[in-house]
Amino acid sequence: MPVLLVVDDEPAIRHAFQRVFRETEFTIRLVATAAEAMEQAARERPDVIVLDVHLPDATGLETFRRLRSLDARIPIILITGHGTADLAIEAMKEGAYEYLLKPLELGELRTIIDRAAQSSRLMSVPTAIADL
Repeated sequence: MPVLLVVDDEPAIRHAFQRVFRETEFTIRLVATAAEAMEQAARERPDVIVLDVHLPDATGLETFRRLRSLDARIPIILITGHGTADLAIEAMKEGAYEYLLKPLELGELRTIIDRAAQSSRLMSVPTAIADL
């Protein structure tokens, strides 16, 4: 089962993800801080990460860079309620899979996450073959 890591300090957002992905093929992991995200990603490699840009203990771009350093092949979707064009451009230049503004349209988000998971699976195949 693909693992979806959601990093958002808003309980309502985490609850919405839990509700939307409850009966899907995804195993969902929900955390509220950058520190929790790093711990969870190190413990269990996620297939897709949804990362809020504004967290209580770090900026989204700092957290994005730290998560990418664990495994640059993991698609990371950045979400924010306070987006700027400069931040979106910077995130995309650094390899963000997608940059979305809140409020999130859950159907669109589900489609993007499904595509990201498929991309993640394809990128992990060469590694799995190399490990044989």
